[in-house]
Amino acid sequence: MYTTWLRVQGSAGDPRWQTLWTVVQWQDALGDWQDVEGWCGTLDEIVTGEGRKVWWFPVDLFGAGPFRWQVYAHPGGALLATSEAFHLPDSVGRIRFVAIAIEF
Repeated sequence: MYTTWLRVQGSAGDPRWQTLWTVVQWQDALGDWQDVEGWCGTLDEIVTGEGRKVWWFPVDLFGAGPFRWQVYAHPGGALLATSEAFHLPDSVGRIRFVAIAIEF
């Protein structure tokens, strides 16, 4: 299994970190964005003004994309940020880091 990481940067110490909701989307052949089933949830950890979320994926998804991350205030809440489009890593040992800055 291989990884893609989201790094959300914001104000340290803000209690709203705990409610942020992340979603990974993929772009279909028509150019529409679709949620990736199972790739949504709260941040895994929050360290000094940076929230982190990691998703693992199998080798058959090497180089797949485009994908993007979205960060919401809470599940079903307001959209706070959307990342640039990206492709998953294409080989062993590579990690795709995606950074988003949010303002509460």
